[in-house]
Amino acid sequence: IFDSLHLLHEDARLVSKSRGNSWTRRLGSLLLQVSEQMSPLMVDFEDHYQRYLGGSRCVSTACMTPEISLEEKCRISSFGVAPCIMTWVDSMLQVDSIPVEEMNFGTAEYLKLVEFGLNGACATSWMTIRLLSTLLAKSTSPQHLRDRQIVMSMLDEGVYHHIQLQEELPMSISLILLEVIRRCRVDPPQIDSDFYWSCAAYDLVGRNDLAELLAQSLSADKKDSESSFSYEGSDSQGGEATPEDPDKDGLAALEDFSSMIFPDDNRIKEATRLLRSSRPLFLRVPRAVELTDHEYERSKQDKL
Repeated sequence: IFDSLHLLHEDARLVSKSRGNSWTRRLGSLLLQVSEQMSPLMVDFEDHYQRYLGGSRCVSTACMTPEISLEEKCRISSFGVAPCIMTWVDSMLQVDSIPVEEMNFGTAEYLKLVEFGLNGACATSWMTIRLLSTLLAKSTSPQHLRDRQIVMSMLDEGVYHHIQLQEELPMSISLILLEVIRRCRVDPPQIDSDFYWSCAAYDLVGRNDLAELLAQSLSADKKDSESSFSYEGSDSQGGEATPEDPDKDGLAALEDFSSMIFPDDNRIKEATRLLRSSRPLFLRVPRAVELTDHEYERSKQDKL
């Protein structure tokens, strides 16, 4: 329970709508009180929250607990060191200028969490870790290939417009991702190449002209096929995958056709992306703290 609350508190430090809110200070104050009760076995968490809260610590009668004897004290966290999402981001940005032992302090636990993933309550932390790990990790891959991979990962995380990055993430992180979008806007994959993007990807980087040309090209190719909109002849019944429909599900034609009629409406694109079962997909719905489980499930259904 303590670890889950700590990760939720760290995630709230990234979400623009939660940073500085009273509930985050109350949660931090509660976790600090628990850490102090288990001191010195929880001294790393105690130091972490003291530095974060400073003089804004909230005092409540709910935090007043009887003194615990030294024999009864234990470490109630499974983390070796208190994970800090801001320390992780800082270490990624300074990966070439700080010693390895300092970089691992406070970041090693997040590296372990990446292997298993984070649940929906920490969606912002998971998105940040996933995108920055791909972009800033030491790799021999060319920069433009990593940039294009970042754009596709943004679509997987439900980011369809750059304004979402500015509204949901801290400025220091959103600027890095906006620079990736700018580079891809200048040098996007050509629509006549074997590695062209989807229309949604071109829209994300601001190349609506290429998205429209791609939609027209795919629509023309579909019209030339006798079975493009036939259920009997759809690729979902079998056959080889094509560049226009790599998933063999028959949804690519519907997506391309709708983009011609409603170029500014992404709902069909989102629906086809969620309906595809040939590859893992992500449905990211931010959860406000005050939502109950029933209300959160309802919001996911509304999003779907």
